[in-house]
Amino acid sequence: DIEILTAPVDGAMAATVTRLQRVGFEVRADLRTEGSDRVATAQLTRGQAEGLRLAAGAHVWVVAAGDGARVPVRTG
Repeated sequence: DIEILTAPVDGAMAATVTRLQRVGFEVRADLRTEGSDRVATAQLTRGQAEGLRLAAGAHVWVVAAGDGARVPVRTG
């Protein structure tokens, strides 16, 4: 799980919203982290997306949510 922020905090990565897709009462946001080709998808309520003023091209910061599960990633 990730949290989307409108201002930087310690441990957050800068990202750009590449696409928003409305699915019923939810919004899926595709986010590309700066300096990489990594794309993350976040699912929010419409109210959350509106509160963050998310739009394609918006610059945001992402950080692992404190209550989310963490899975180690293997490379190589």
